[in-house]
Amino acid sequence: MALFWVLGGLLILTLVLASIAQRYHAYVEERRRQIERILRRVEELEAILGQLQGLPVPAEALLLLYRDILARLEVIRQVHPRQPGIADRIAKASGAQSTLGESAPLISVELSESEIDRLMRGLGQLLWMLQERRFVVPVGEDERERMMQRLALWRAEAHYRFHRRQAADLMARGQLHQALWHCGQVRQFLRDLGTDNASIRSWYQEIDERYRTISAEISGQPSESPPESPSE
Repeated sequence: MALFWVLGGLLILTLVLASIAQRYHAYVEERRRQIERILRRVEELEAILGQLQGLPVPAEALLLLYRDILARLEVIRQVHPRQPGIADRIAKASGAQSTLGESAPLISVELSESEIDRLMRGLGQLLWMLQERRFVVPVGEDERERMMQRLALWRAEAHYRFHRRQAADLMARGQLHQALWHCGQVRQFLRDLGTDNASIRSWYQEIDERYRTISAEISGQPSESPPESPSE
């Protein structure tokens, strides 16, 4: 009878230990998946920063990206302090954040085609993240709206300045059809933006007038129709 109770106790203890081990392994696996999800998101944010590296970008937008990266990395450090490389990644992101300077004005920068493409895509991703509230750091509604407007205007100005410069260079070389294409690109972009903003209206009116001038020169006829409005 004593042996029966001993064996029974051992069996119960074995089952209890097995249950504890199973729960622990489940916890470890869930923690691993959570860390992987966070790291994937951090890598996506780092990819946006890499895409925007060396380009004229509002410093406040870069600061928001670094803040979000640091917040996610801190979660990993709290969940798993021994995560390999986590301290180095936090130190690197914190150091990069501390070196952010003022935004370079777009008027002083000439971007290549590949650079304008990187800038437009990177700023587009930031706008989408703000619109969908994808940041984990707190962003108040007023700050969110202000930053969205700033990035949209910055993006529009970059697009306008690049295509206007391309059109002017092509016109000087007599390549009117190519110049017209560039004017059409920024003209359509600003029209689709549809933002009631004085700068955008001014850019649109200027590029629309140039578009009509080039069109008239190509067709050999003067342009008599008035410039369109971005809201039309």
